[in-house]
Amino acid sequence: QTIRQMSNEDGVEEPNAKLCGACFEELTIENFSKKQWQMKQRRRCKGCVESGKEIDAAKLNAALNPETAPASRSNKKKKKKNKKAPPAFAGSTSGRYQPNTGGIRSKLASHICAWCGKAEETEALKTCPECENIFYCSRTCQKAAWPEHELVCEQLKKDRKATKKERKAERAGNFSISEASGFGSFFLDYNPGSISMFVFNGELRGNEQPGQFFATEAAEEGMRKFLGPQKFPLFCKHMETGSLNDRGTLKRTEIFTSVDELYPIEQFLMSCGALPDMERAQAMLPFVLHGISISGLKPDGSVPNIGDITVRGFGLNALEWAARRGNYEIAEWLATDPRTKVMLSQSESAPVAWACYTNKVELAKMLVKHGADSHATARKVFGNKPATHLAGENGQLLALKYLVEECGHDIHECDELGQDIRESLRVNNRVWRDVPGCVAVDEYARSKGVL
Repeated sequence: QTIRQMSNEDGVEEPNAKLCGACFEELTIENFSKKQWQMKQRRRCKGCVESGKEIDAAKLNAALNPETAPASRSNKKKKKKNKKAPPAFAGSTSGRYQPNTGGIRSKLASHICAWCGKAEETEALKTCPECENIFYCSRTCQKAAWPEHELVCEQLKKDRKATKKERKAERAGNFSISEASGFGSFFLDYNPGSISMFVFNGELRGNEQPGQFFATEAAEEGMRKFLGPQKFPLFCKHMETGSLNDRGTLKRTEIFTSVDELYPIEQFLMSCGALPDMERAQAMLPFVLHGISISGLKPDGSVPNIGDITVRGFGLNALEWAARRGNYEIAEWLATDPRTKVMLSQSESAPVAWACYTNKVELAKMLVKHGADSHATARKVFGNKPATHLAGENGQLLALKYLVEECGHDIHECDELGQDIRESLRVNNRVWRDVPGCVAVDEYARSKGVL
C-alpha cells in the first residue's frame, strides 16, 4: 500500500498515516496522541492505549522489516531477563521458604531473607529499621512479613538496647539478674567497686521492715567512704524516700559496695548462686553451720540444718540455687560434702526440678546419681508443680525428655489444678506459640498421647 506523504513545518516529508504496533493498522494522525505520533516505531493508537493493548515487538519488527525477518530461530544467544517475583501482600505466604539462591552452603541468619529465604549474594540484605534484628532482601518482603514481625519487633528492639547495655556493663564487670519462684522474686544489681544492691520481694523475716537499707554496718561504712561526706547524707535521704514508697509491701532493698561487707549467710548463698565462687562458699560454710547450731530449734520443734538456709523472698537453698544457675562444680560439692548433702533429700527441696527448669540436664543427672529425687517438688516450685511441667513451661525439651525417658516421669501427670502439661503450658506461658522450645514441648507431649 502506498502511503501518501505530507510536509511538516520544516519541509520534511512525513507519512500521513503510521502503523500502530498493537493492532497493526495504518492510521492517520487523528488516531494518535501527539507523543505517540512522534514515536519512531513503537507507537500505539488511542484505542489501544485506552484498552491497555500492548505492543507485540516481534510481530512489529517482522512487519517493518520483512526482508530481514529470520526464517528460523537465530543461533545468537539472547540475554535472559530476570523475571521479577510477583508482589507479596501482607498475610500472603506465597514465596515463603523457597530454596535460596546461595546453594547448599550453610549461611547465617544475617545472610538470608526472613520472608522468602533468599540468600545474600552480591548485595547486602537490609535490616528492619526498628529492631535491627531481622533481615530482608527487599521492601516487598518486609511489608509481607510485617503482620507477623510486628508482634515481636518492639520487644526485639528493647532486647537489643538491653543487650548493648549489658555488654558495656560486662566489660566493666557489672551485671544484673532477676529470678522468681513460687514464693517471690530476687533481683541483684552488682557493680564491683560501686553501688550494688539486692532486692527481695515476697518475704520479710523476723523484725525486718520493707524499704531501702544498708545490708550491714560494714556496708554503710563502705558507702560512706565511697560517696564522701557531702554525697552520703543526700544518698541516705534518697533511701528514706524510697522506703516510704515501699511501705506496706514485702519489698526490701539492701545496698552494699563489696561482697565482703555481707553477713556470712548471704556470702555463702550468693557464692553458690548468683555470684559463683567456690572458694568463698567453702570459707563461709563453717560460719553458717556455727550460726545454725546456736539458733535453737525451729518453730515445729525440729533441728535446723543447712537446707533451711534459703534466699529471702526467693526461697531456694544453696543447692537449689546452684542447680538453677548451672553452677556444676559448686552443686557437686554441695551434693557430696557430708556437711551439706542433706539438701539432696530434704523435704521442700527440689534441686533436680530447678536444674531442669533451666535445661541443665547434665547437672540434673549428677544430682540424681548422688541420690536426689527427680520427682521432688515444693510449694516454691510455683505451687508444687511437677518437674515435667516446670521444664515444659520454660520450653526445655531436652530436660523434659530426660525426665520422661530416663527418670520414668509420667507425661500425663497433672498439677494441683488438674492441668496436664499441654494445658499448663498454654495457661502459664501466654507467648508459648512464639517460643520454638515451647512449641517443640507441645508437639512432644502430643506425640506421647497428651490430648
